[in-house]
Amino acid sequence: MSPVKAEGTAMSRAFNVTIVFLLTSTGCIFGVDTSVCEDSEPGCVNGVWVDLSDAEGGDTDPDVGLDADVDPHPDTDTGELSLTITATPESGGEASVFAGETTSVEVRFECGPAECVTECSHNDGAFVACPDGRFELEVGEGEHQVVVRASLGEERVEESTSFVRVRDFGVSLEAPLSGERYYRDLGLVRGACDREDCVLSCEFCAVVDGTESCVAVESCEQGAALELSAVESRLKVQGCVEVAGESYCREEVRSYAMVDPVWTQLSVGGAHSCGILADQSLWCWGSNSAGQLGQGASGGSESQAQRVGGAWEEVSAGREHTCGIQVDGSLWCWGQQEYGRVGNGNAEYGSVAAPQRVGSATDWVEVSAGGQHSCGRRGTNLFCWGHNTGERLGVESNESEVTTPLLVGGGLSWEQVSAGGEHVCGISTQGKAYCWGRGDSGRLGNGADEAIRTSPTEVDALSSWSFLQISAGGEHTCAVVHTGSAGRAYCWGAGSYGRLGTEVTDHDAHYHERSPALVDGGAEYSQVSAGVRHSCGVDAEGRGQCWGSNSDRQLGDGRTGDAASPSAVNQGDGFAWIGTGEMHSCALTQVGEAWCWGQVVDGRLGRESDAAPGPIAWPHGLAQD
Repeated sequence: MSPVKAEGTAMSRAFNVTIVFLLTSTGCIFGVDTSVCEDSEPGCVNGVWVDLSDAEGGDTDPDVGLDADVDPHPDTDTGELSLTITATPESGGEASVFAGETTSVEVRFECGPAECVTECSHNDGAFVACPDGRFELEVGEGEHQVVVRASLGEERVEESTSFVRVRDFGVSLEAPLSGERYYRDLGLVRGACDREDCVLSCEFCAVVDGTESCVAVESCEQGAALELSAVESRLKVQGCVEVAGESYCREEVRSYAMVDPVWTQLSVGGAHSCGILADQSLWCWGSNSAGQLGQGASGGSESQAQRVGGAWEEVSAGREHTCGIQVDGSLWCWGQQEYGRVGNGNAEYGSVAAPQRVGSATDWVEVSAGGQHSCGRRGTNLFCWGHNTGERLGVESNESEVTTPLLVGGGLSWEQVSAGGEHVCGISTQGKAYCWGRGDSGRLGNGADEAIRTSPTEVDALSSWSFLQISAGGEHTCAVVHTGSAGRAYCWGAGSYGRLGTEVTDHDAHYHERSPALVDGGAEYSQVSAGVRHSCGVDAEGRGQCWGSNSDRQLGDGRTGDAASPSAVNQGDGFAWIGTGEMHSCALTQVGEAWCWGQVVDGRLGRESDAAPGPIAWPHGLAQD
């Protein structure tokens, strides 16, 4: 626009005046509000409107600086300040739980423009500066609110967020671990929560035909005895606390599946037997005359397997006592303690009816319970204890009763040991066999017939022989020997009743072998066992073979007469191990079944009747309709 000149014609002057009037009537000269007003009106100075501050103009939408008013009314332009919360502490589930008394949390936000100023408040507390788009604080349990306030000049905005934090707590369940179960008894189960305000509940569920039904477990915190009632079961303990009106819970669940028992080890004693299941539980059955079943009392007998508490790696049943090694390598014995055979420092006649620890060592790897003595290995070191008349144990003691384990002399390193009736045999790490103790009838296999050997004496053998396994019986010994081509069975000692398997039967005990004699047939064997008057073994085909006395059908061949040569056990295919007692035998099958046969007296077969080979009874599974 050109400046207006005051010269010219009357018409020109009139035109110019008109233009000025039009411009001033709009109040806009170079964008400035110049409309006529009265000075008494707010914002009017010398008859002209001036720019107002937000506060002076009564602006309900504050922004930065002065309003560029274009009329006498407050402006309605959009504010320039922005605030957005971009990250907040999550609520719910594990995100809400923290350990300790307090936890660190962070609220993140964005504010614009860059000149904005931010302050933050926690739970209605005083606002404090929180620059850099974050607010960090320590909080405890409960509901929390954080308010973020942004300012820019006279403009101000606020945003808020809420979250919950819960102090962590633990729930525990004292019960068998999840997995397959061979017996329905779960024992005493107990739930616990480590917060005083925790509400604890337990439920026990059974799955039948795909449908789960659950019942509450009463007295869960004090302990409740439970038994499985279905093939599939579930046990759950839950602990809950309430924070800010919401429940937060922890739980632990165990799931069980009932299956047939799987045995990993058996041992046959005089008139009792013991075995270890795949879950490392130990069970014994048969005569309990001296507490050898480990049930806390002596006397009577049990025809059904009874559990011995603890977790076990190895067990050995002797004449009237039992020893075992727990999973931590500790050694335990129980039963008749006479002569010190249980290693508890006592040699008096009497019963130890529950497992009693032998010493404090935790490196036992093998144990063998014999007639009136016991032996065991710690690494390659061999120890024996018990009846030591004539120093038959081979230890450095002339006492007739050794009540704690003593090291066997001779400076040998040992791979295996077997305690017999009154003698001991073992295999060195070089594959040589040694025997000591009572030596009449040639049971020591050293070519002699003598009263007692007080130290390990090597068994007669060819230089090419390597002994793989050995078993000391009542008056004889058997072993598996690698002769250069395969493992063959050899026996020596008293030969009456045909117990040596050499085709000779002499009930008058005149026949004996002073050195190893090949068992008739020359078959390959993986393992042999020498009992009192009979012997058994597992051949290379997994068949059970027995020979010797058959007075109580302990040979398992369906006959009653003695056998001087190996006779196949009926239904004996698929054996992995076989053991012999006084007048009974037991075997472990390749699928983990426990079979016994022979004399039924005192429940030693693990069932009420039937002398023929067959599995032991197992009443500990699910109840049968």
